[in-house]
Amino acid sequence: MVINMPWASYRIGFEQGDIVLQFKESKLLSISIIFNLPDEKPQEGWEAWSQENEKIRKQLHDQILRDEVGSVSRVFRWGEVGSIADPKTCDASIFIQYK
Repeated sequence: MVINMPWASYRIGFEQGDIVLQFKESKLLSISIIFNLPDEKPQEGWEAWSQENEKIRKQLHDQILRDEVGSVSRVFRWGEVGSIADPKTCDASIFIQYK
């Protein structure tokens, strides 16, 4: 949990990866989903990080979105869903951004 009012974020681990919920003033703004790679152990830490793994993770996320929503990025009335490789956070994730 990180709180820097009015912002707050919460990380929830699950068997296949992590979910990060981001709030502003108690309003849910976005959800990030980071799936583990098939041979990746949960919580391996930064020593296991590599740019190549994040590229593979991005491809995994892209395929999940194609299967579930029909494309890598899709805009809805309520917001947007997509796959991103973020150079600031050095990771790849599926994002759900609310309007």
